[in-house]
Amino acid sequence: MTPHKNSTPPDPKSPSVFGPAPSKVSNSKQLVSSKVRDRTLSHPVEETYKMTILKNGLVGMEHTPDHLVETVKCNAEQSPLLHLPAEPRKMTWELAMGRQRVQMRIYDDEFAESFGQEYTSIFGCSRNIFEFNNGNPLDNYGLMHAWAETLAPAHLNAITDVGVDEAWFGKNYVFYCLLGSPWRFTSILPAPKHLHLPSSLLTAREDYLGKGKEQEARFIQNLFEKRGNANVKVVFHEDPA
Repeated sequence: MTPHKNSTPPDPKSPSVFGPAPSKVSNSKQLVSSKVRDRTLSHPVEETYKMTILKNGLVGMEHTPDHLVETVKCNAEQSPLLHLPAEPRKMTWELAMGRQRVQMRIYDDEFAESFGQEYTSIFGCSRNIFEFNNGNPLDNYGLMHAWAETLAPAHLNAITDVGVDEAWFGKNYVFYCLLGSPWRFTSILPAPKHLHLPSSLLTAREDYLGKGKEQEARFIQNLFEKRGNANVKVVFHEDPA
């Protein structure tokens, strides 16, 4: 996975994003133990703390964990961003975390490393377009399914935009449309709103079928809706970068 612009680096003082996902619970809060290594010591020591896992899979932040009190206090006193009013601060954070086309690749974990509040925030999922372009549509489906298994329910519900490019469809675009495998992401993600496609696909089919771009775009949207995706809008981009 390679973001098209720099991602926000992980906060070294945040709980590790490299360990297993928190337990997902469906009906109530859950207390779990979290080990945090103090890197300020010459011989790092791990200490265990209690944290609350909400029913949506995120870490409860109603109360600042003991091991983060000093960090939060320091940020509140020294961070220019946190001195802003709530709305501008939220907008700045959203813009910093989003508007990226995130290319997912097998065995890559860079996305998890790109933001330090993986289990306290959904901004990293709600503001980006996730692309699955490994060439073989079935490989993409498997990658998306495996990736979704690592996410909390809150993250899955926050993902609204998925993108594919010509590497997915290739010259067999019509065949893959009929096969339907590019559309199956809606069976994995519960709340998709947009499927992003390159406009070059319209040009290719326009030349082959003799249809105009607008007519072809309507055809693809109608085909998508007939496959049970009435709530998903197909968006075409001149420049996918």
